[in-house]
Amino acid sequence: MRRFIPWLALLAGLVGCMNDLAQQKRPLPPPYGAVSPTASATAASSPPKPVGPAPGAATTGGPPGPAQPMANHSPLTLTVADAAPEPTCPEPALIPPKPADPTTPPPLSPPSAAALLEPEPTAELGHDPSPVASALPWRPRRPRAEPPGPLAPTPPAPSPAPAAPLPSAPPSPAAPTQPIPPRPSSGPQAPASPAPPSSPGPAGTSSPADQRNFKSIKDLLAKSAAAWEAMTTYEATLTRRELNPKGQWNNEVVVLQFRRDPLSVYSRNIGETGQGREVVYNPSQHGDKLHIKLGAGDNKLLKAGTVLHLSPDDPKVTEKMRYSIRDAGFGRMIQTLQTVIAQVEAGKLPAEVLSYQGEVSRKDYPQPLIGVTHQLRAGDDPLMPTGGTRQYFFDSQPSSPGYGMPVLVVATDPKGREVEYYRFENVRSPARLTDADFHPARLHLK
Repeated sequence: MRRFIPWLALLAGLVGCMNDLAQQKRPLPPPYGAVSPTASATAASSPPKPVGPAPGAATTGGPPGPAQPMANHSPLTLTVADAAPEPTCPEPALIPPKPADPTTPPPLSPPSAAALLEPEPTAELGHDPSPVASALPWRPRRPRAEPPGPLAPTPPAPSPAPAAPLPSAPPSPAAPTQPIPPRPSSGPQAPASPAPPSSPGPAGTSSPADQRNFKSIKDLLAKSAAAWEAMTTYEATLTRRELNPKGQWNNEVVVLQFRRDPLSVYSRNIGETGQGREVVYNPSQHGDKLHIKLGAGDNKLLKAGTVLHLSPDDPKVTEKMRYSIRDAGFGRMIQTLQTVIAQVEAGKLPAEVLSYQGEVSRKDYPQPLIGVTHQLRAGDDPLMPTGGTRQYFFDSQPSSPGYGMPVLVVATDPKGREVEYYRFENVRSPARLTDADFHPARLHLK
């Protein structure tokens, strides 16, 4: 208990000091203290009274009397004249002010209390009458959202209609194009009738014109092959112009005698080039040799009439002949076209390589012929490495001895230059030829 008595005395002394300080801070009464708010407002609203004599009073020459005190002033205050206002001459600024930016809005002034209490004027929708909004670009005010009401039931969305396919676009795989066939029953079923066989034609030909063209060529070759099988011997006058492997032209007119079985060939030159030359080839009876009787101008060292026996594969023979004598006769040309037909049907060649020309009249042949054109691509024929065109013309007269035979063959290179020309005239069949006609001893007869 004794410990707390000093502390209580110290606390009482502190309270007394604080009371004395509070009494010293009390406001003094006027005229030494502050003026009451009511008197301050009255003095501010009334104009100040002048210090000198009242206006209209008579002035005397004596000394002025004591100054009259101003209203609301203490009599103890000193009489002080109102100070003259200082001149307000603006001094020139050292740094010129920046020009006003038309796009910069004016500074905002704090609103007064009356403006804050004044109710907001009703303006049209989307128009803001405030000074800040008038300086900015006008923008429509977004309407106030209404309080949400009860949600209405959402109607079901209609099912989208199937989009129609574009004309150039393929049909949708999901769109049914054909009716779905019924599921087959588990019972016994009748055997399906076989589909009719499709008409033969080359692979890739779909137009009726292409099919007719191909069928006409096949029919023509079938008749030609049958006529060739029936022809055992024939005799004809052959006009031959060809470009040989040496790049030289062979221009000859020969009388040709041919026997198909066994293969036998005899020829005699009747033209100006190599006139008098005779060739006998009968491999089945006299060996695989060419028995040649030289004609005029055939050899500079050997005179005309000299008989030589050479192999068909001898370079002296192959460099002067475009085709081997083993390929003589109409059979080689018919077989060439049949091979092309088979390649077209197998899809190895396009159908456009063959074209049917029909009946053709030519100045170099006395009667109309049936024409077939074979377009050669590069590499199709070793004799025409760059390709070209070969035309076959068939005898179409049933009464003619050469009916169905390719009696005229013309070949040109891609530039249109002629490289082959074979024309058979005065065909006689059967020719009634015997072994004596194909004997080498015939060359020694005058």
